[in-house]
Amino acid sequence: NVVFKESVEGDIKELYNSHRIFIAPHLYGAGIQFKVSEAFSFGIPTVMSKFTADAFSLTPDHKVGCIGQSPIELKNCIININGYEGIWDRTRKNELKYIRRTHKRADAIKVWENVIDVNLKRIQDIRAEGDTHKMEHSLVTTKFNDAIEPCPEGEKHYNIKNPDVKEAVKEGIFENSWFHYHHHGRFEGKRYLCFEYKTYIEDPQEGCPEGEEKYAKQYPDVKDAVEAGIFESSWDHYFQFGKEEGNKYLCLE
Repeated sequence: NVVFKESVEGDIKELYNSHRIFIAPHLYGAGIQFKVSEAFSFGIPTVMSKFTADAFSLTPDHKVGCIGQSPIELKNCIININGYEGIWDRTRKNELKYIRRTHKRADAIKVWENVIDVNLKRIQDIRAEGDTHKMEHSLVTTKFNDAIEPCPEGEKHYNIKNPDVKEAVKEGIFENSWFHYHHHGRFEGKRYLCFEYKTYIEDPQEGCPEGEEKYAKQYPDVKDAVEAGIFESSWDHYFQFGKEEGNKYLCLE
């Protein structure tokens, strides 16, 4: 009786309101936090694995959702929530309290307004002094790019934001966090950020050596096609197909 939905038409509220339990048994994967947060906000009692709960820093002591640390515990969570109205109602209320406390729109706006105000004032003060060198290698000038290859800061940041992926890398499921990002995370809205001190042309009008090198690394199937003579170069693939597919071919300015 499992139905796989590739997409949901209409108001997603109807989908949540027509189901009794939300189950997130993930052992790894990025993006599930958004769906769990949605389930909380709609008041759907949620059963989740320890990996999913870790993304929220939740433990069984918080009594938010039901956390199964083994297949048997997951099964018992589902049976208890579905079978006992008191547990179902208590779980629902605890989730709503949690999401209202941790996901306040006004609080998020206040934090970002403070970040912007502090940095704008810093920039204005430095420009007034006339010494723009003070801004070098700081957050106000450092450019963060979605990576096209692994980097130490990207691995560290991705592991912090996605502890389930970090565990999967330790277990050998993924080669590194970059591998997960490139094959899964970027399609789920995740970010893998590397410091970038060079400026690139994001939509070049002709090929370049650095573009050929990076494109071949990021898209090895294109590299194979070039070697087989199907395309003249990586730029040839990008110009004909890659650009429309959302691929990146970057040349230095």
